[in-house]
Amino acid sequence: MNKKVEYVIKELKECNASSKSIKTAKNLISELKEKNKKLYSENIELNSEKTNFKAGDYVVINDTQTSGQILEIDSERNKALLSVGSLKMLVELNSLLPGKAVKTTGIKSNNHTYSSDSISTRLDIRGDKPEEAEFKVIKFIDDAYSSSLERIEILHGKGTGALKKTVKEILKSHEKVTNYYFAPIEIGGDGITIIELSKE
Repeated sequence: MNKKVEYVIKELKECNASSKSIKTAKNLISELKEKNKKLYSENIELNSEKTNFKAGDYVVINDTQTSGQILEIDSERNKALLSVGSLKMLVELNSLLPGKAVKTTGIKSNNHTYSSDSISTRLDIRGDKPEEAEFKVIKFIDDAYSSSLERIEILHGKGTGALKKTVKEILKSHEKVTNYYFAPIEIGGDGITIIELSKE
């Protein structure tokens, strides 16, 4: 980051920028550096909060919004088996942070709890790494199903095709997905996957 800062200042000087412009740039850079330090220290504090997890603990996967409950811990492989919605997921222990049990509000009907929180019908994962996108997609599908949505969309873009492949692999094995296909060409084509969910 410091190297980038020095480069920017050098460019400003070589372009004969005014001293006022250079001063303004330096102030903005200083603010960004302070914010970066704060974010880094907060992340360290979260990671150091708890590492001795056990079965039954509620956790959150670091850098994602995915939460679940630990079912089993494999100490030899340093992994934990999580229950995330209707799925089970094996993740690295050092990627977990302490979480809380998810409480839903609403009415129960046909053995399902419908949350009062509104949920978007589209998830944008463009720019994400496949492993990050995997957590987001699974949670998105589970939340949509719990909210009784029947049709949702995932915007993964065309790019290298890695995200598209990740989404396809998840949808193939997800028990709540009844059908999935690319959007019509005029609204995104194979950069968007449309998903139909079970009504049961």
